[in-house]
Amino acid sequence: ATVRELRGTLDAQRATLAPSTVRVVERSLAVVGTAIAEARAALAADPASVTLVDILTAQYERKVDLLQRATQLSSSI
Repeated sequence: ATVRELRGTLDAQRATLAPSTVRVVERSLAVVGTAIAEARAALAADPASVTLVDILTAQYERKVDLLQRATQLSSSI
């Protein structure tokens, strides 16, 4: 599933999660989003950096993993 699909699923299932869980998930997504933005900006300044590509890839993978876990959590309730 894509990030957009997972986000849509999470949004649709939001009511099944405790408000505190929603806050934690949203906070975590914000942290990952900031890391992605910073990595993208750094990569724009240094497009040949393999390290920055790896960092950016890892952050997107982290975002997908977080969204998958959150949607699985809400599905299991």
